[in-house]
Amino acid sequence: MAISLTTLYNRLGKLFGIAKAQVDARSALLDRVKGTGSYTGSGLDAQYDASTRYMISDVLAYFLNLYSSTDSSISNVVQGGVKTLTEMITADNPAVSKSTNAAMIELNRQMRAATQSLKGNTVSVTGSAVSGTGTGYVMFCQPYSQMSASETIRIECVSDVTTGATAGRETFSVRGSQRVTDIGSSLWPGGSGANANRVSTDFTDSQNKVVNGMFSSWTGGVPDSWTIDTGAANISQLITGTFRTSSNMKTTIAAAGTSVSIRQTLPPVTVAPGQRILFGVYAKQISGTCGNVNLFLMDAVTNATLAYKYFDGGDFAGSDWEWWYTSVQLPYSAPPTSMYVLLTVDAPGTGTAVTGFSALGCFLPQQCGVNGQFLQIYSGNTNWRIGDYITLTVTNNNASKVLEYTEKFFSPFANGIELPTVAGGGTITDSVIP
Repeated sequence: MAISLTTLYNRLGKLFGIAKAQVDARSALLDRVKGTGSYTGSGLDAQYDASTRYMISDVLAYFLNLYSSTDSSISNVVQGGVKTLTEMITADNPAVSKSTNAAMIELNRQMRAATQSLKGNTVSVTGSAVSGTGTGYVMFCQPYSQMSASETIRIECVSDVTTGATAGRETFSVRGSQRVTDIGSSLWPGGSGANANRVSTDFTDSQNKVVNGMFSSWTGGVPDSWTIDTGAANISQLITGTFRTSSNMKTTIAAAGTSVSIRQTLPPVTVAPGQRILFGVYAKQISGTCGNVNLFLMDAVTNATLAYKYFDGGDFAGSDWEWWYTSVQLPYSAPPTSMYVLLTVDAPGTGTAVTGFSALGCFLPQQCGVNGQFLQIYSGNTNWRIGDYITLTVTNNNASKVLEYTEKFFSPFANGIELPTVAGGGTITDSVIP
């Protein structure tokens, strides 16, 4: 069974267009009043100065309030969209209940099965400021939240060892701009609404799904919980210049020598369809120039590669520990039931290369704010202290109106449903909105 996505979105597009016209009209009225947009310098406000503006104070107040207030006519259009969606979905699949969320889940399934997608936005996250003594990173999972607002997010340490937190597992507040829930407001969606506390990881806590990811415990020359496929003679403990713990792992490989391959099947982890995963490893070049280093996240049943990160000696800026990571969003259809991580190190081109590895981690990042990002806070060699903070700039070009109005009408992302999108593209584009 499958609904006609063309028919559905042609119908929804007309409804989106009516709501958009309402929002645009309110914005145009405000432009005329405030002298913004196409009326810059020639609006009502420009005809008055500080001594005479009191004559139009009531007009200014009214239209400013109109700009950000609820519009019942838009709510009426939304109800038409909800009924169109639920009636078409349940007519096609009577097993689906007549609720917006259930209908969106089924629509998401059908769109992915038919390889259909909405035009998406382009979202980027960049670091803008770091302050304090602690070292580490805040990592975001791609794809970024399509509904992220353009805003600045502040991530600040609020609890450290002096207040009872474990070193390397300090508590951070994550704060973004306020979310706007009124879909009829021209200020929608506002910010991420991020207002949560998150605990950083030192890679030894339960947030890390990899056991002994620090390579801190060994038995018989083999790191506990790991299986060495090849190159056992090239693997040994690193006990000087380590990262966070007193023991890490190093590989010593001569040119044309035996490459190293080491793996670990992760403990049973329940992953949801579309689950986001971050994983990576700290590494440093101790001497020489290493060959290719490859980090894989694999499906343990099918041996399919879920995510992959590659680097080599030429990527190292120096002898300091560097964090190499990647991320993946698992399939919505048949997500893996078991996974393993695989680290391989090839022989160098010349000489002998000694490379250190530590803090190999696999994480299920948490979402911060209904419109917010999925992030994980990592601790470095120096522990965080209260007052340490990182500010990050999120930029969304908001290029997709079809995505914007799908979210305005049905709130799929806010309810944990991520419809398939293609930044700047998609099979369903803004052309459905007249």
